[in-house]
Amino acid sequence: DGPSPTPEPSPSAQPSPSPAPASTPAPASSPAPARTPVPTLAVASLRGVELQQEGGWSAPPEGWRWPVGAELRAERGGGRVVLASGAVVSLERGARVRLREPDPPRLRLEAGALYCAVPPAEQPATGTRFAIETAELEALVRGTEFGVERKGTATSVAVSGGVVRCRNAAGQLDLRAGQTTRSRQGRAPSKA
Repeated sequence: DGPSPTPEPSPSAQPSPSPAPASTPAPASSPAPARTPVPTLAVASLRGVELQQEGGWSAPPEGWRWPVGAELRAERGGGRVVLASGAVVSLERGARVRLREPDPPRLRLEAGALYCAVPPAEQPATGTRFAIETAELEALVRGTEFGVERKGTATSVAVSGGVVRCRNAAGQLDLRAGQTTRSRQGRAPSKA
């Protein structure tokens, strides 16, 4: 006497799937999460610069907008970036610069030297119109011409026209046309 076989249920005895309650909508496929767009900076023209991309360096495409975090470097003969605002950034050969913020523009000079010509703000009382930062200091301007060079762990700023505020955690200094500063990390900028 072994176990008795289990009888097969008749098709009418099978439970039927219960319909979803009328108040609960049928589950929809969920859309992919929305990606937050990366802020960009409008660029009027580029010459002699390359964009770091997966796989190396190449020229940015026509109509390119500079996304936050993207790094440019000057080619062999130097490079030039003209922003839609009219600011001109000239990079010496080998200079590397990254966009940190688009409004107002804030660039980070990773290596090398650059020169900026920034048109005066229409309303200068509104504050900083443009900034260049390095590991050692930041240079804040409203409208001026100035150069920034980073070598090793030192940054130099030279002002051709207008006023540039140079600052870091240790202090700040306003430079006028013809003045320069050299700063090292952890030391306040001082006139050179």
